[in-house]
Amino acid sequence: MSIAAIGAGCDPKDEPTQPSASQAPAPDAVDPSGLIEGPNVAFGLRLPFRSVVLEESPTGAQIDLPFPLEQVSTYVRARVETSDVKVGPGSTRFQSAAVIGGAPEMRFDIVLKRMSGATKISMIRRFAEEPPPVEPAPTVSVDPSLFEKGPPPKSE
Repeated sequence: MSIAAIGAGCDPKDEPTQPSASQAPAPDAVDPSGLIEGPNVAFGLRLPFRSVVLEESPTGAQIDLPFPLEQVSTYVRARVETSDVKVGPGSTRFQSAAVIGGAPEMRFDIVLKRMSGATKISMIRRFAEEPPPVEPAPTVSVDPSLFEKGPPPKSE
C-alpha cells in the first residue's frame, strides 16, 4: 500500500503549474520593506513612489523622500552601477555612479542624507572635462558723464 501511495505522487499530470500573472505576488509581499517605483525620473533613475523632485537642472537634482535612509540606500544601490560606495551613520555616497539602463557616459555623485525620518537625495552630474560654459551676461556701456557731479547743463 505504501508503494502505491508513493507512485501516485509521481504522475507528471499531478505536478503544480506555474502561477499566472494574476497569481504573482504583489511587490510588497516579496519585500515588504522595499520601495515601489513611482512616476518621477531624474537623469534616467526612476524614483520611488512619493518622492518629490525639489530642483532639477542639467547638472543635478535635489529629491526628498519620506522614507528612512536605509530603505532609500537599498533602492538606489539596486539601480546604479558604481565601485565606490561610502556608508556613514547619516549618509550614503555613491561616487561616479551610472544609472542602470541609462547613458553609460553620464556619471553622478549621488548623496543620500538622513533627515529626521526622511531622506534627501542630491544627484550631481560629473563631467569628464569642465562643465559646458555658461553664456556671459551682456555688457552695457554707460556714458561716464552721467556720473559727474552737479546738475546737467541747461540748454537755452
